[in-house]
Amino acid sequence: MDHKKFAKKMELSTLLYIEDDEQLRKHFTEFLSRYSQNVYACEDAEEGLRLYEEIKPDIILLDINLPGINGIEFAKKIRQKERFTRIIIFTAYTDKEFLLT
Repeated sequence: MDHKKFAKKMELSTLLYIEDDEQLRKHFTEFLSRYSQNVYACEDAEEGLRLYEEIKPDIILLDINLPGINGIEFAKKIRQKERFTRIIIFTAYTDKEFLLT
């Protein structure tokens, strides 16, 4: 896919961003808004699940370490409902033991 097609696809995509760090959430939401007209953000997985049901996003971006339900468990809950939403999980952790368990 060339750059123009990708940019157009992103612009029309609905994104859900879940991050508990307020500053990071604010800045990354601003960044994502440059590429998509439909960016929704929240601070925890429970609110993320509610928003997911409401907006049915094309792409979900979330932190692995969220309060309550963590990012992995959140992704499992989404996969139980459907398989086509793209889910990207990220973290600032560098501890290999944490990441592999």
